[in-house]
Amino acid sequence: MLIFYTLKYTEANLSADDVYSMLAVKIDTINSEMSLLRGVLMSTKSELTSTKAELTSTKSELTSTKAELTFTQTKLKSTQAEVDVIKSQCGLVTGISTNTTPPITPPGNSTTCCQVVENAIVRMKAEQNQAKQDIENLIEKKVTEVNEDIARNSEGLVSMGTNIDKLAVDFVSFRNITEIQQTEHCQSGYESIWKRNTPFPYTYTINFKRPFRNTPAFTIGTSKFDFYHGRNLRLSLVVKEISATQAKVHGSIWSDTIAYGAGFHWMACPT
Repeated sequence: MLIFYTLKYTEANLSADDVYSMLAVKIDTINSEMSLLRGVLMSTKSELTSTKAELTSTKSELTSTKAELTFTQTKLKSTQAEVDVIKSQCGLVTGISTNTTPPITPPGNSTTCCQVVENAIVRMKAEQNQAKQDIENLIEKKVTEVNEDIARNSEGLVSMGTNIDKLAVDFVSFRNITEIQQTEHCQSGYESIWKRNTPFPYTYTINFKRPFRNTPAFTIGTSKFDFYHGRNLRLSLVVKEISATQAKVHGSIWSDTIAYGAGFHWMACPT
C-alpha cells in the first residue's frame, strides 16, 4: 500500500519527500481520530460500569422486596388461620362440626359477626392484591429503566463500531506508524547547469533535506542537453563526493564542444 501511494504521487510529479510528508499528515489525522475514539470508548466503559452498579442495586432492592412479600404472605397465612378459627366459632365451617364446644355468641347476632369476618377477609385480600400490584409495578419500572440504559449504550457502541471499522480501512496500511515515521527513505531531485549562470566545468553540491545515518547509495541520470549543433556533443557528469549529508556532481566538457546547459535527476537511498 505504501508503495502504491508513493507511485501514485510520483506520477503526479511529487518528490519522495512530498509523498512522505503527505503520508505523515495522514498518519497524524488517523492518530487524532483514534485518540478521540479511545476517549469515547473509555466514556462508554464508565457508563456501562455505572449501569452494572445500578443493576446490582436494583437486584438488591428486588431481593429485599421479595423478602417483604414473603413475610407478608406468611403473615396473611397466619391471619387466615385466625380467620378460620373465628369462622368456626361463628358456625361458618362447612359441613358438620366435630367441635362439641358450643360456638361463642358475639354481641348481636351471628350474621353481624360473620359480616365482620368476611369484611376483614375482603380487606386483607385487597391489601394483598395491592401489595402484589405495587411489587409488579416496581419491577416493571426498574426493568424499563435498565432496558433504556442498555439501548442507549448499545446505540453508542454501534456508532463507535462503525467509526472504528471506517478507520480500520484507512489504518490497515499504517499499522507500523512509528516505524514509517522513523525509517529512512530515499530522497530524489532534479538539478540543472546553465552556462549563462555557471560555465563549465562546474561542481554542483546537493544537500539532502534529511541527513542519512550512513553514506547512501547515490545515482544520477542525464535528462537534458543544450549544445551547439555544429560541434560534437561531449559531456561528463561524475559523482565526485558523497556523504550522509550531501553529494557533489562535477560536470565538464572538452575539446571544441560548445555547451549551453545540461540537467540531471538524482536519487539517494539508505544502505
